[in-house]
Amino acid sequence: MDQTGNSSSISRADINAALAEPAIASLLANGAPVFVASSSPADVVFASPAAEVFFGASGAALTSRLFSSTEQGARRLAELASILRPGAPPRLEKLRFTIGRRVETLTCLCRRVEGATPLLVVGAMGVRVAVAPPMQAAGPTLVPSSSPAAAEA
Repeated sequence: MDQTGNSSSISRADINAALAEPAIASLLANGAPVFVASSSPADVVFASPAAEVFFGASGAALTSRLFSSTEQGARRLAELASILRPGAPPRLEKLRFTIGRRVETLTCLCRRVEGATPLLVVGAMGVRVAVAPPMQAAGPTLVPSSSPAAAEA
């Protein structure tokens, strides 16, 4: 379900705590693009599959796209990573990114969470990205014989 970066100083527990924030957890559960980043230096340490699909990048390319590009949204995210205080209430921001051939304005919930390393957590509101479910290792799902679908077969 996630793409984690290479930042070794960030623990899985810190990332999970950031994602457990109620508003972020709700966005994540509903298929919204969500990512977690360290701020010094900027590094995406978690990206939901929806974030990777929406922004068309993963790993270092996603970090570059979200924090280093010349787009207005990237410049603002870099600024937020340095000015938001850890533990302060969430903040709504309008961020503009080029998606395909269009410029999209996203309303994002942004928050820096406290921890060993303060993390910037961002979730896009009002955006839902369909992501193909991972292939099942055990093969196809079998329908129990007592179900109506099995009776029709």
